[in-house]
Amino acid sequence: WLFEPLCSLWLIFLTTSPEGDTFQGNGLLRLCVALRAETLVVQPIRRLIPPAVLLSPSGLPSLVSNWSNREKQVKPFVMNNYNTSMKMTLRILVFAVLVFVVAIDGWSQTPTQILKPLRGKPIVLFDGSSMDGWVKRNGSKSKNWVIEDGTLFRKESGGDLYLQDWYRDFELRFEWKVQKNGNSGVKYRVRQYGTQTLGCEYQLQDDKDRPFNRHATGALYAVYEPEKNKKINPIGSWNTSKIVVTGNKIEHWLNGKKVVDADVASHDWINRVQGSKFQQKTTVGSAFGEHREGRIFLQDHGKPVWFRNIVVVPLDCDVLTSQ
Repeated sequence: WLFEPLCSLWLIFLTTSPEGDTFQGNGLLRLCVALRAETLVVQPIRRLIPPAVLLSPSGLPSLVSNWSNREKQVKPFVMNNYNTSMKMTLRILVFAVLVFVVAIDGWSQTPTQILKPLRGKPIVLFDGSSMDGWVKRNGSKSKNWVIEDGTLFRKESGGDLYLQDWYRDFELRFEWKVQKNGNSGVKYRVRQYGTQTLGCEYQLQDDKDRPFNRHATGALYAVYEPEKNKKINPIGSWNTSKIVVTGNKIEHWLNGKKVVDADVASHDWINRVQGSKFQQKTTVGSAFGEHREGRIFLQDHGKPVWFRNIVVVPLDCDVLTSQ
């Protein structure tokens, strides 16, 4: 009579374990198992054990000393077939099962585990004094990007500036400024598309009188225009930007406002790419922007541009964490 209830309790443990086992979150299974445990374990125990016994300071001794009287009243047919030592062992097991039921009832109140990005430690990519980790596309040292007054400055033509490491899911924060007619960008998830090296781009430029098209500051270049709530500081002033990439989700932020919110798995994304200059671009079987990882680089678009306080926070959106 203990085997079946204990099996049911084991199943409840699998479905309510705070460690997040396979059945975590399956509401129907949890309900069925909980009802079965209620029928097989909780109700019989409640009939066998008076509430006063459980609530008394000497609950376990009271339970043991009073068990013989309760046994005579209820007379479980199995108990009569065992000697006194076995009976005592089974009584203690039943009490332990009751404690276990109470414990898992408390565990079931813990927050449901959901899929959300797990933040890693921030990594300073540029601290104002060193260009370690920054190279040209071929891995050689850059000569046209220099450190000037604690900033990373594109001084003259000579090519884009790449990070050596590849990134998958991340949050990239940086400050930047341009001059009049300035133009640059930060590209990420960069891959080889045939003979071209392309990636999604956070556009940086002097907007002039075109602040909300798909080439404007904050835009996901050629695919998504920035939102109307965009706020940009005057030319020559510093702006703060953020790129957040988790799975298929992409966000662009500008001076504290989210200006782009895209999903590369959506029909909207597919339609926009098909209507852009990237419609024929594919790599390793994926259309433009659909791969999950790549390089990051600062664009040399022929104009001066300054960056500072560049920090990346690795994210892992494939890890279950508690809300």
